[in-house]
Amino acid sequence: MAEGLKKPMDAGYANEHLFLSNAGVGFDAVIADRFRHSKKRGLINYARLVVGGFTSYKPAVYKIRTDGKETEVPAFLMTVANGNQFGYDFKLAPQASLFDGELDVCMVRPLRFWDLLPLSVSSLRGTVGESRYMQHFTGKEITVASPDLSCLQVDGDAVPLTKEKPFILTLCLALSRWWCPMAAKNASYEQEEICLQRDRLLH
Repeated sequence: MAEGLKKPMDAGYANEHLFLSNAGVGFDAVIADRFRHSKKRGLINYARLVVGGFTSYKPAVYKIRTDGKETEVPAFLMTVANGNQFGYDFKLAPQASLFDGELDVCMVRPLRFWDLLPLSVSSLRGTVGESRYMQHFTGKEITVASPDLSCLQVDGDAVPLTKEKPFILTLCLALSRWWCPMAAKNASYEQEEICLQRDRLLH
């Protein structure tokens, strides 16, 4: 076995739903819900849903309390990251870590359709934090409220969300421990381990 060590891994809860990578509301959650009901899979179909859903989507205003500090902002999407990948190699929080004891809040401000391409490219390159559309902060407990809450995605999967209740995300420290080879600390390895650990915890 490669040289390494066992490390406590952070996890989170979005209301009653466990997540290891990310959870959020907004445009990505709406697309996740539509993707769930679609008969087709794959990146091409996901991109088709994104393009088709953009024109009819209205960004919401979210009241966010992070470890007792409150803010109110309009956002295209609001995602809380525990890991640094979101699937298909997209990264909204390149600096996020499974081992830092923090959740990373990623707010994408309302944007125009033609801004999606440069935002997507910077997300793939891991430089999205430099975008003027991105707002980022960290915390251990995040409460999100909005009259427009309708969809929730947890690790990319759409799950039910009760509109009358706030969306609460909490960090769960050291929920699990994993073997972290020193020679394999790359993003793809971390994403594979997230999937393995989530399967073990849920079954």
